[in-house]
Amino acid sequence: MKNLKIEKRTIIVLAIELIVFFILVGIMFASKATGTVYSADLKTFSTENDSMIFYGDEWRLDAVNGERFAGNDKLIHIASPNISLGRGTYTIEVNYNATEIQKGVIEAGSGTLEAADYFILSNNTNVVRYDFAAATPVKDFRFCIKEYAGGEFELTDVKIIRNSHDSRVAIFSWIVLAALFNVFYFSKRIKNRSKAVFIVCVIGLLASLPLFSKGMMTGNDIRFHLLRIEAIASGIKSGELPVRMYSVFNDGYGYPVGIFYGDFLLYVPAVLRIIGFPVIQSYKIFIFMINIMTAAISYWCGNRIFKKNAVAYIFATAFTLSTYRLICVYARSAVGEFSATCFYPIVMLAVYQIYTANVESRKYKNNAMLLAIGMSGLIYTHVLSTEMAIIVLFIIAIVNYKKTFRAETIKIYIKAIGICALLSASFIVPFVEYCTSVNTMLDSDEFKSTYIQSSGAYVSEYFSFFKSITGGNYANRRGLMTPGLLLMIALVLGIYLWAKKKANRTIKFTVVGSVLCLLVASNVFPWNKVYEIPAIGPVLVSVQFPYRYLGIAVCFLSLLLGFCVEQIAEEDIFDQRVFRYIIAISVIMTCYFAGQYEDEQYISAIINSYDTADLLRYTRYDNMGISIGFEYLLDGTNASKEALDYGVYGDNVNAVIVAEDGLGMVVYADAGADATLEVPRFAYPHFYAEDNSGNRLESVKGHNNKITVLFEKPYSGEVYIKYQEPWSWRVAELCSLLSICILIVLTYKKIARKG
Repeated sequence: MKNLKIEKRTIIVLAIELIVFFILVGIMFASKATGTVYSADLKTFSTENDSMIFYGDEWRLDAVNGERFAGNDKLIHIASPNISLGRGTYTIEVNYNATEIQKGVIEAGSGTLEAADYFILSNNTNVVRYDFAAATPVKDFRFCIKEYAGGEFELTDVKIIRNSHDSRVAIFSWIVLAALFNVFYFSKRIKNRSKAVFIVCVIGLLASLPLFSKGMMTGNDIRFHLLRIEAIASGIKSGELPVRMYSVFNDGYGYPVGIFYGDFLLYVPAVLRIIGFPVIQSYKIFIFMINIMTAAISYWCGNRIFKKNAVAYIFATAFTLSTYRLICVYARSAVGEFSATCFYPIVMLAVYQIYTANVESRKYKNNAMLLAIGMSGLIYTHVLSTEMAIIVLFIIAIVNYKKTFRAETIKIYIKAIGICALLSASFIVPFVEYCTSVNTMLDSDEFKSTYIQSSGAYVSEYFSFFKSITGGNYANRRGLMTPGLLLMIALVLGIYLWAKKKANRTIKFTVVGSVLCLLVASNVFPWNKVYEIPAIGPVLVSVQFPYRYLGIAVCFLSLLLGFCVEQIAEEDIFDQRVFRYIIAISVIMTCYFAGQYEDEQYISAIINSYDTADLLRYTRYDNMGISIGFEYLLDGTNASKEALDYGVYGDNVNAVIVAEDGLGMVVYADAGADATLEVPRFAYPHFYAEDNSGNRLESVKGHNNKITVLFEKPYSGEVYIKYQEPWSWRVAELCSLLSICILIVLTYKKIARKG
């Protein structure tokens, strides 16, 4: 009878979920969500610039007459009439011609628009599509250009199209919510662990408090990482999978971020973008996912290290809410570093068990898989975190050499390396090829790490718990550089237990590890001398900023806190309420951080990007450049706006761009004998050119590292520029995919056996 009630309840819940799903789908189709709602009559547009003239069917402003108006952000150079828009999501399509980058603005006197302050009209194309939302009905919407940047400018057409992004987001959100409800409501495994699930969610939510403010703080690298998300989304829509060469950077020239910088987890926000979420919202959901993952993984690993739920909760809380980790997420926007943090606990668990578990146990061999999974996670998210982890693991292995050189332990390490190589082959193979055979700006003196000691944290900063997140002046980029109040208390507590001869070997080891990592992360450590060590010095300083070792210090300190709490419980040294004190400190300091973030967000400026078109896409230092990430350009490339234009040039050839899709481009060329054709794509390996019969055309690295096609004989017709991964990369991807599938199957079987 009880089972019958459960079945009826299940059927009712699923039926309700399906009904709501079909209602949402029906609303999307019934509302005719796609279609033009406004097509401009350019005659109705107005201007305050007496040099802007309406000629034929377009508005024009020439460089000479417009020069005196350049940079005037208060003058309305061109504006549409007021347009009435209902609540929903839209795309504005602007057709134009420009010799300089211009800024388009959408605004409304009443109602609420969700959009950035401006979007970019690149001089390398003649059409831009920008997505935005009307959160409420808007009666006086208009498009305008307020900050003319100089050069020739022509406005030829403006359209506003009602898109289906809001409906797609609603449908997707309902599917996710229904799936989560079903998992939590019907899964016996989840119900049996409801307390743990609840606490993990609370920890993740506390770590995510700053996400509920407007936009995001303009952290060090946020523009670069938002553009990575957009590039992956664009690549997927163009049929590329995985996305190695990013087409969004530098207006389609091609940029190999996906080869040098692991982006496995960024496919989640990229898919959200394809569904219709704004880019900043996708990024916030991604951070929330990372926070929950970090809390869940650290709890799971802590439970296996400490064997007690209460201590595992403390470990997960201390690790997830550590101040340095929150700084990486919200102030530094160090996506690779805070994503890699998810996998540190797995590495900690594997190493702890390798050196403490019984080698005769049947479960001992499982540590190879654990270590391989943890290290693969680091490889797929952040190469520098991987490098730091390997260095620390090497030192741990040497310190514990008696256990390291046991036959059983050596087998574990060899097996872990093999499994990790298979799981990570998809990233390792392209990365190694480009690092060894492609000369990029990384090889230039400008990007080689040399004397980095001055970039280390000050020892005093480790105890500056209430300092400004950004340091008061964002330009100095120091801000908070501390593991946090709780973890520094853990260090003091560990030293206290040691002094009182109450510390066991594990506490002593983690105290020493914590102190050494804090020393290495500081400006006291002789990094300048390290750099001068032949051969290995330049490798060790490639970490760029010594304070990155604070991430490893957080690992040791979180373990130390857990071991100290265990010891306190066993020795009954302090009141048992110490558990509550620890949680209270974490919650208070996290709330304090959220408050600081809310205040200082306005000092450093807020970024609230909605779509690709409002992001800076150029790898250069200027008002339109992202000012970071240009180390992957081919060595000697000039990325200035004068050098990176979108023309097709050459000798003895007439050519015009016919079409393009992502990295692909079609150029019509009328070439004579011994002609050359230079196209706006960088000559990275695996780009190639074909004629209209599918025959390969010879291409070389030409002026400013652009692809230059060579014609030995006269040719008239289409030239196809394409990018294709080599077979070795595809084999590596297949190896990784099969390895991951096997891992999932084995994990599922293991869970099924436990019931």
